[in-house]
Amino acid sequence: MLIYNSINKGLTFRDVNDALKTAKEKAIAEPEFIVWENYLFPIAKSDTLLYQGIIEEGLDISQVGALLWKRSKKSGIS
Repeated sequence: MLIYNSINKGLTFRDVNDALKTAKEKAIAEPEFIVWENYLFPIAKSDTLLYQGIIEEGLDISQVGALLWKRSKKSGIS
């Protein structure tokens, strides 16, 4: 949740890692930050169910992709 909130505030990669360090959490690598900034954050921000999965359950990008794929395959009520 700290990464999500930090990106929501517009913090940079370095700022996010400083916040993680202050919270005694493990720092993230730059590629992981990029995945968060470009994929996980926008998805979580726009979808309540995926927010819960990403933030509360810790889903990674491949698991989010699988959920989105499943959603696209479901047929609607006719």
